[in-house]
Amino acid sequence: MKPLVRNTIYIAVLAAITVLVFFCYRLNEEKRHLITSNGNINIEFMDEHKFLTEEDIKNFIQEEYGVLTGQRVDSVNLKKVETILDGKSAILKSEAYMTLESNKLKDGAKEGVLNVKIQQRKPLIRFQKESTGVYADETGYIFPIQGS
Repeated sequence: MKPLVRNTIYIAVLAAITVLVFFCYRLNEEKRHLITSNGNINIEFMDEHKFLTEEDIKNFIQEEYGVLTGQRVDSVNLKKVETILDGKSAILKSEAYMTLESNKLKDGAKEGVLNVKIQQRKPLIRFQKESTGVYADETGYIFPIQGS
């Protein structure tokens, strides 16, 4: 086979593969825009401290971020969720990300779930005066016992 014909075939095959990959990417992109959050929030604590509960974290997000149910997965502002949680005194660091979960009621359709990892502050000392008290962590940061 002549080199010109061989090179032409290679270029045509490469162009066809490129078009196929682009088509698959666009199809996936369109489907991703249709996936919405089901409002579920999975919370994972990265330590053993018990200042906050899962319910506290869910309430912080719902009160300050708003409703997640029905919101498109790609429009959930994960940085805002992290900023809200990192602003709570008992939380040292948070990480938020979305995952997809199959919905058994809708023929395997996918729904978005918000996942949050929480690292709470590690108290070194407790200060108590009558009915109020605070903790101090290793950096000297002072936070209330309630953790809000």
